Amino acid sequence: MIDANHAYNATSATRMGRRVQSNEILWFEEPVTPEDHAGYQQVRRSLDIPIAGGECEFTRYGFRDLIEDCVDIVQLDLCCAGGFTEWQKISALASIFSKPVLPHVWGSGIAVAAALQAIATDGTSGCFAKRTHDRIRSHTQSYPRRPPATAISPRKRIPGGAGWARPWRRN
Repeated sequence: MIDANHAYNATSATRMGRRVQSNEILWFEEPVTPEDHAGYQQVRRSLDIPIAGGECEFTRYGFRDLIEDCVDIVQLDLCCAGGFTEWQKISALASIFSKPVLPHVWGSGIAVAAALQAIATDGTSGCFAKRTHDRIRSHTQSYPRRPPATAISPRKRIPGGAGWARPWRRN
């Protein structure tokens, strides 16, 4: 996976993608600025690497064009995109176009726990759950303690317990 973090214009992103696409890159994340849908389309047409994006979009209305024409992998941020209800709506929209949803998580252990709960209920995320395990695990390493995980399928394990299944540590 390569996260460009909006660093390129479409021409530069395409040039960079061509240099690395023979390295079995799982996806090229946010290659151009979020508002540059024409740039996303150009990069997507030019490369054999799946294009991921969406961490800067909000609500299903912002995701509609992005999902339809710009990305291969939808990376919505549960905390920015409107919570669990909006996640379900955006995820349903992604499923219409047969596009997987991979959460973008930033900021806190609560955000990670919420994203884990969301992907556990989302049928479009399963094919990438194993590939993203290390990324999610790197976020959870900073937790004060980890609850036992509950298997929900052979590939997905999420923390068990009430709510978001995160214990609160009293100091």
